[in-house]
Amino acid sequence: MMIITYYHILGVSDDATTEEIAAAFRKKAKQWHPDVCRLPDAEERMKEINKAAKILCDVRRRKKYDQALTRATFSEQEDHNSAWKEQATGTDAAPAHDKNPQHNGRSRMKTPRAGPWVSPATVRFAAGCCAWIFVVIVLSVLLMNGVSMLNLSQASPYNTLPATRASPTTSTGAYSQSIVQGDELLEAGDYEGALRMYDAVIAKNPDLAQKEVWYNRGIAQNVLGRYQDASQSFDRVLAMAPGDSLALGQKGSALLGLGRYDAALYYTDQALVQNSDSEWIWNNRGIALKNLGQQKEARAAFDNALVFKTGRSGF
Repeated sequence: MMIITYYHILGVSDDATTEEIAAAFRKKAKQWHPDVCRLPDAEERMKEINKAAKILCDVRRRKKYDQALTRATFSEQEDHNSAWKEQATGTDAAPAHDKNPQHNGRSRMKTPRAGPWVSPATVRFAAGCCAWIFVVIVLSVLLMNGVSMLNLSQASPYNTLPATRASPTTSTGAYSQSIVQGDELLEAGDYEGALRMYDAVIAKNPDLAQKEVWYNRGIAQNVLGRYQDASQSFDRVLAMAPGDSLALGQKGSALLGLGRYDAALYYTDQALVQNSDSEWIWNNRGIALKNLGQQKEARAAFDNALVFKTGRSGF
């Protein structure tokens, strides 16, 4: 049985370069993103595409994934070879010293065996199943760790990669505990849970919520596609820190999601003044320009995104 890998999902070979994988991801995103594709499984396909890109575009994660994939393929091949060999030779073939041609594996009387007996094929099959289950568990752990460690999310419909912030915990009691829990849930990829925690903090005392709480709240809202709410959250951050380049960039991401490309371009350009080496901000600028019909400028922005693809916030 063929194993469907992340390489198959993105449509690239297993020796593809990071640039080829990133290009394949962008192509798939344009094809399957729910804002563009109206097929009922578009959202699930987009989730698979995002997961595949996150693992394969990170060198360390990809190496571990390839190793696990090799073990899975080897285990499957071993089961196939064993079954083929047994089928070709026959488990009940006549011994070499039996010269009577009339006695073959089917007509020959079997010697009764004492006690229960398990065939080698059954043992091999059970071992193969155990190996396959182990590989599935390893891959699941790698995926969970990859999401947490890479801190990747989908802040815009074009999969920008936001940088979350650790919130100060100078306050005491339930207020501080809710912030810490919200940050932990955000890091773990539970955006709904994180949003509930931040909303609880803000509902109790909105004037005391630090800008990091509003920022991380906006990140969760962007990932969940609540772009209008995210835009307002980043407005609160910018009211406290007007020159915050990441907040400016994330405000631009929210505006992209709303289809307000002129405004998105304005905030993206403001973010690049102080954060000119961020791949995802350059990528957002290219998207805004492309939708505004400025193809030449858009290509230049995408080229810059590729230059800074190894930076802190991107593939």
